Amino acid sequence: MSENNDRPLGRPEENTPLRPVVELTAEWATAVAQEFVDLVWREQERGLEPLPPPVDECWVGQDLAVYIRYRIGDWRLGRRIPDPHIDPTSGGYALSAREQGFYFFHDLYSPPPREFTDRLGYEWYQCGPEPEPERSWRYAVEEQPRIATVREYHDPDAER
Repeated sequence: MSENNDRPLGRPEENTPLRPVVELTAEWATAVAQEFVDLVWREQERGLEPLPPPVDECWVGQDLAVYIRYRIGDWRLGRRIPDPHIDPTSGGYALSAREQGFYFFHDLYSPPPREFTDRLGYEWYQCGPEPEPERSWRYAVEEQPRIATVREYHDPDAER
């Protein structure tokens, strides 16, 4: 008989298997950003209404946050996701990069009040803690080195 079977039953949360711990790495953050961009592209290709918002740019900063510039109608929005390894539905560690991309995709339509407007006119907000106090929004969005660019900047005015 295994040790696991010998322990007394407790509350359900005590008997739930531990979720795997996903360390926040450049590889993980880039995989999440790639899954997000791929999902947007697949949904746009399917052509079902409503179409997902166009993503003009997506990258991973040196702080391992995922940055997204996108549009809803005439609004230019930006989102900073500082903890792409945390499952937003449970607060636990994420199970897969694909699942994380899915969550971020479905949360694009509900932006909180803007916290910063960048030089391109995108209104930025974020999920989770703000950029470190010694690093401003301007630094985080416009000056911080990038680890990976998943989607190059696409100027929405070039289409018009």
